[in-house]
Amino acid sequence: MLKHVGLMLATPQNTTYFCIHIYVYESLVLGSSLIGAPSTKRHFFVYTRRGCSGHIKSPTEKAQALNKCCGRAHR
Repeated sequence: MLKHVGLMLATPQNTTYFCIHIYVYESLVLGSSLIGAPSTKRHFFVYTRRGCSGHIKSPTEKAQALNKCCGRAHR
């Protein structure tokens, strides 16, 4: 199971932005306890990937950057 989270960070002036993509892999590991009863353990694997960065001159550009860099299409 793969979960994707896109974060967009911008400066207070909203002139510079960069995006970080976080992927979380969730896998179920089935094992057995000492008694023989099945036990389920969850393991999470997290890694980040740098998206893109740039400069924003208008709110329209910020919206475009959000869609381009942090949208699902950028996955």
